Order: sequence, then structure tokens, then C-alpha cells
Amino acid sequence: MFNKKISTPPSDPLESNPFAKNARILRSPLLKSNQQQHQLEGALSQSESFLPQANIKVANEAAILEKLNQFEKLCETLQKEVNDLKVENQRLKDSLLLSEKSNDVSMKGTEIVNEFHTDEEELALETDWILKKNRKKNAKKRKAESSPEMDNTVITSKPSKSGKETVKVIKTKDKEIAKIIKPPPVILSNITDFNKVQDVMSSQKIKYEIKLLNNKQLSIKVNSADDYRLLTKLINEAKFEWHSYENKATRPCKVIARGLHPNCNVERIQHDLNEQGFNILSVVNIIKKKKENDKVVIDQLPIYMLNFDHSEDIDKIFSITHILNTKVKIEALKKQGEFVPQCKRCQRFEHTQAFCNREPRCVKCAGSHLTTECKLDRKAPPKCSNCHEAQLPRMCSGNRAKK
Repeated sequence: MFNKKISTPPSDPLESNPFAKNARILRSPLLKSNQQQHQLEGALSQSESFLPQANIKVANEAAILEKLNQFEKLCETLQKEVNDLKVENQRLKDSLLLSEKSNDVSMKGTEIVNEFHTDEEELALETDWILKKNRKKNAKKRKAESSPEMDNTVITSKPSKSGKETVKVIKTKDKEIAKIIKPPPVILSNITDFNKVQDVMSSQKIKYEIKLLNNKQLSIKVNSADDYRLLTKLINEAKFEWHSYENKATRPCKVIARGLHPNCNVERIQHDLNEQGFNILSVVNIIKKKKENDKVVIDQLPIYMLNFDHSEDIDKIFSITHILNTKVKIEALKKQGEFVPQCKRCQRFEHTQAFCNREPRCVKCAGSHLTTECKLDRKAPPKCSNCHEAQLPRMCSGNRAKK
């Protein structure tokens, strides 16, 4: 009745079990051979990838070796050239020495040959200027050698044996040099009649020398102090305008003392220096003027100017260390700078009022009177007596000239 389909069992049991089929495939020798082939192909591909790098490395090493060989060859060639240069240098030195010796021998031979053919007159004419130049050099050298060494000298002034002249004595270790100091010249101004000057000078027996200067001025020089005093007396009696300069023979020695109190009594300072054995003439305290609230204020400075007699030893003066039991420092006077000195009497330059006997001129109004006698208002503008401009004489262009 019923038609039943009867299933037949499979001929191969592995077909019904897939896992068993896979296991059999994995155990098959064919599969193993395939795996080994894949491994060999992978190793071959890796070796092929490393091969270019190895080739590059080998090529680099070969290039380096080639460069090293070239460098060694270059060093060898340079060393050969250095050796050749040394040999050449030594050869040149030897040839130079031989040439110098031959020149010496030839020069000696020429001197001997030409010795008998020298023209003495022509030689004297050609070498005369050289001899004169050498004489001047030798004279300067002798003068320098004969001059005293200033480090070990003592300079003093004393009257001569006749008493009419002043002698400057310079003492050194080996010798003593005496030099006569002449009085300074006297300058006469506004001279219109030279015969009048001659008449005045010839009235007394004076040895003098006259030199003509510019601006109607005459310079008169004498040789002794007595003649100088007589000359000044004569020109004062004749009412000449004149000025002179400080006499170097009687000029006091001026120094600066620092370290004393500004309020020290100058008489006590002078007395203390006299007790120390110094012949001091005067002591002056240096002051400084300044304006405060339109008023002039005077400040006393701890600086004093000491004036010693010209006969004092300058080294002894600079050895002073204490005054009034106070430690001090002695210094030389500083120069006035580039400006020339100006007279406060006549307002002219190159001399001072202490040695001026010219017509006075006012520093404010340029009038013919002393500045202390001027009646001009203090606040009025000044007038220069030299350039006649509205300025003080110290601002004049004539005072800007260097010494």
C-alpha cells in the first residue's frame, strides 16, 4: 500500500562526515609537499629582497678602499715634493753663501784698485754736508751729556761776587754749574719820539739793548739788577708808559698745601713754618665764589698757597708733611691753561698788574681810570677796552690765543 523509499548506505563513510574528510586531506602527503613549497617560496622571496642591500654594501666598501688607495698615493707624491723642496732650499743657501763670499772678495779687490785714484777735492765736496750734520749731532750729544741730571740736582740763587748780578747755581753729584740770571725786559708803550728815549737813557751810564716791537713799543734789556732799578727810575721820571715781568732771580717759590682746615689762622701757619726753619713770605687761603639767590657767597677751601723766599731749597719744601700737627700734601701750582695772563690795571694781555705802569683802563666802561673808581651802575652792560664790544675783556678774542 504504501510505497516506502529505502535509502541505501553510502559507499564511502568519509563523505557523510566532513570533519573526517578535512583531517584526511591534512594528513595527505600532497598537502605536506605544498606547504613546504610555500615555505621555500617565502624564503626565496626574502633572500631576493636582501640581495640588493648586500650588493650596495659591497659596492660602498669597494669605493672606500679605492679612495684610501688614492689618498695613500697622494701622500707619497706630496712627501716626495717636500723632500725635493728641502734639497732645493739647501742648494740655494749654499749658492747664496758662495755669491756673498765672492762679492766680498771682489769688493776688496776694487777698493785696493781704486785706492790710488780717489780725487780728494771732489770727495771733500761730496762729504762736506755729511760732516756738518755729524758735527751738529755730536754737539747736541755733548750738550745733553753735559746737562745735569735733574733727579739729583739742587738749584739755588745767590748774588755774584760783584753783587750786581744774580747767579743760579745748579749742583749735581759731579760738578757745580753757575748761570747768570738777567733781569726781565722793560716794554715801553706809545713811543712816538725815539730821540726822547735816547736822551733819557744816555743821561746815566747804563748798558742796555733796545729792540723795536710792533704797536709803537720798545723792548729795553739790561744786564744787572742795579741797572734794572735805575732804568725803571728813569722811565718813571720821564713819565713813560711801561710794563715788565716778574724777575726770575727774585721770584718766590709758590706751592699749594692741601689738608689744612679752611678756618686755620694764616699767621699760625706762617709761624709754624718759620719754626720748622723755612723763610716763608705769605700764606693765602684759596676761596671760591658762587651765587645763591642773586647773592655772591664766598666759600673757604681747605687749600692754601704758600709763598717761600726764592733762596729756599725746593726739594726741602716738597718734603713738608705736617703743618700745625696736621698731615698735609704739598703740590705744585697748576698752569692757567691755554689763556694768556691779563693785566687788571690796563686790561691788556701778557703781563700782570704787579709789574704794570701803563695808563689804567676800566674793566666795566673802558674809561681811563681804575676799575675801583668807576661810577657805572653794577647792572649796566660792560664794554671791552680792547675790542670796544659789549663784553668783558676776559671774553675778548685776544685772550683766546694760546701761550
